[in-house]
Amino acid sequence: MRRVCLFSLFLAVFFSGAVPRGNGQSDGIDKIILDDFPGFHVLTVPERDSDTRAFIRAHFAKRNPSVVRADFDGDGHLDYAVLLKNRKSGVAKFVILLCQENEHCKKACDEDITSYAGEVFIKTVPDWATCFTDRSNRHQRLPATCKA
Repeated sequence: MRRVCLFSLFLAVFFSGAVPRGNGQSDGIDKIILDDFPGFHVLTVPERDSDTRAFIRAHFAKRNPSVVRADFDGDGHLDYAVLLKNRKSGVAKFVILLCQENEHCKKACDEDITSYAGEVFIKTVPDWATCFTDRSNRHQRLPATCKA
């Protein structure tokens, strides 16, 4: 189940043209967490191990390594992929939330990552994923039948 969930996130981010977020936790994610995940907060950089903190500081200066916002399901509404941690129990989760226009979100994935939470981050993938569909050099947005 973990592989399916993480692979689906990779594909969703790869094909969606993810929207980078700043270090702040706005855009409604705080309200969603408080409502749907009581006791949880977005995993912070200081909660990572020292090597991961150094990597994050070097590569995520303007992005939050715990939140990706993109249209994962193709419905035209931005969704969330979030790393969460419970304040009391220390349980960490990787969660995908599929949101509707009114910001009401449904949990699509909820994976326990407690054993490696100090080493994990999530990242957007540039929206350059195109391929040539024929010899006319016309591009088609993925997922298309592209051959390597």
